[in-house]
Amino acid sequence: MTLREFSLLAAEKALADETSTIFDYQKAVDAWRLWERGRETEYEN
Repeated sequence: MTLREFSLLAAEKALADETSTIFDYQKAVDAWRLWERGRETEYEN
């Protein structure tokens, strides 16, 4: 899954859940980026 695909899913979920905010969406995208960075580091080691 790419960041774009994940972002679309996170946005879709945030729209479906009326209690979600843009901040929930941003937290999900930030978490994805951290996870991706961790994976890249694993490959380098």
